[in-house]
Amino acid sequence: MKEYIIGKNEANQRLDKYLHKLLKEASNGFLYKMLRKKNITLNGKKAEGVEKLQEGDHVKLFLSDETFLKFAGQPSVHKDEANVKLKPVSLSVVYEDEDILIINKELENYSPELIKRPQVIAANKTDGFYGTEEDTVITLLKEEFEPKGIPVFPISAVSGKGVKELLYYVKQQLDQLDQEPVVFEQEYDLEQETFKDEPYTVEYDEKEGMYVVEGPRIERMLGYTNLDSEKGFEFFQKFLRTSGIVDELEKLGIEEGDTVRMYGLQFDYLR
Repeated sequence: MKEYIIGKNEANQRLDKYLHKLLKEASNGFLYKMLRKKNITLNGKKAEGVEKLQEGDHVKLFLSDETFLKFAGQPSVHKDEANVKLKPVSLSVVYEDEDILIINKELENYSPELIKRPQVIAANKTDGFYGTEEDTVITLLKEEFEPKGIPVFPISAVSGKGVKELLYYVKQQLDQLDQEPVVFEQEYDLEQETFKDEPYTVEYDEKEGMYVVEGPRIERMLGYTNLDSEKGFEFFQKFLRTSGIVDELEKLGIEEGDTVRMYGLQFDYLR
């Protein structure tokens, strides 16, 4: 879940226009569907999108990280070639250090070696603060992460404030690191799948309001696949297409943004 508090710069515009700025790649249909399903709320309540935002309003997005990154046009954090991990943090979002810790956990799941590399936090959108707000938030970030050896650089991509200092620091770090390539273990190959003939079912559960895919073949696939890694997630997407699961979901009438459950795994359907 991501929560945004509307400031003076964002006030007096329609909610749907504001959402398009957050999710640049999302269609109108997807945004309105998320509003209808209360995956996007305004001040904790269902919204239609035509509401005019006021300063202090709370906009919450109950979207998976994959969905948010796709429609926000942001790259995946899985960059095994990166020697320095640069974490962009939007300060228009309510500050929660848990968000950064989740990113670190994802990197650690992908590669224990990757998490050992130098890190730096780029605290963006400082131009949106008023008075002492910037000093307060930046101080919180620095108190939490700089004792752990992760420097925090307040920046504004709009005005360029702090960007030069950030790039200079990153360049220094890169110059001090060796360029030895990292070789990752090959993950399970879909072409070597040994359980193609095992059954599975695809159904719509009206009580849960989601599509359910289950069966021995699904259990085996989930057991083989590390969905926390980029390669594992690519394998999972390919499995859905080649096994016919996507075709069956579409025959049942699934639409973009609908929820699919595979045992303990839930995700939003995206074409």
